[in-house]
Amino acid sequence: MLPFFVDPSYSEEFRISGQDPFYGFKQSASLKYSKGVLLSGSVNYDYGEQGKISINVELIDSSVAEFKSLLQAQLYMYNIIGAIVFIAIIGVVVGAVFYISRRRRSRSHLTPPQPQSLPAPPPTPSI
Repeated sequence: MLPFFVDPSYSEEFRISGQDPFYGFKQSASLKYSKGVLLSGSVNYDYGEQGKISINVELIDSSVAEFKSLLQAQLYMYNIIGAIVFIAIIGVVVGAVFYISRRRRSRSHLTPPQPQSLPAPPPTPSI
C-alpha cells in the first residue's frame, strides 16, 4: 500500500515502522491526513552508527477554503512563536552584554592601580 494515495474521506494519522531485513536499518513514517489531503508527514531512517535521515513535509498552501483557513491559523501561530523567540534571544544577548560590561567596570574600580616598576640600575663596572 502506498501511503500517498488514500481514500478521499480518510482523516486520521497513518503510522508505519519496521526494520529492513537485509541491512538492519530502522524506518518509520507518520503521515497526517484530513479528508484525503496530506497535511504533514515525516519519514525517518536510522542507520545506527552511520547516521540518521529525517524528511519532513508540511502543506503550506491550498485552494480548498477549509485548509486555507487552517494553514493561515498555523502560520499566524508560527509567526507569534517566532517573534517571541526572537525577542527572548535579543533580551538574552543584551542582558549578557550589560552583565559583562558591568562586571568589567566593577573589577576595574576594585583593583588599585599597580605602581610602575623602575628600570634596574646599570651594573657598576668592577676595577
